[in-house]
Amino acid sequence: MRFGITNPLTLIAIENFSSRGFCGMDTTLNAAVSSIWAHGRKLDVTANNVANVNTNGFKRDQASLQEGAAGDVRVHVRQDLTPAPRDPLAPDAPGMPQALSNVDLTDEIPSLIPTTIGYKVNLKVIRARDEMIGSLLDTLA
Repeated sequence: MRFGITNPLTLIAIENFSSRGFCGMDTTLNAAVSSIWAHGRKLDVTANNVANVNTNGFKRDQASLQEGAAGDVRVHVRQDLTPAPRDPLAPDAPGMPQALSNVDLTDEIPSLIPTTIGYKVNLKVIRARDEMIGSLLDTLA
């Protein structure tokens, strides 16, 4: 995941985060990169829910973002065990799922809006940091 970043120092910090989960002393970059990873995971969860909307017996996952101890962003995923309505067309065979999925597209699709915005905002933070470091290096050189 390169995010369109060209500065080698920023790329090294992002690679360090992806392999170890932190970016050293740069808390701004740590928060932004961890937020991108968390928002990406939340998008994955929503995509999986939408893909399984017509799968009988499927229980949707819910992803929530939380602040970590180091100021990073973490995602917590849990399965929603809310019962789904019974499928009127399901056969009464043993072992066959009798319930529809509990995915509600009226919940899933609107949740994509703040998740996508959060992803884009943090990407802009990383790009701005990349440009500032580039300007600083140009000034020092």
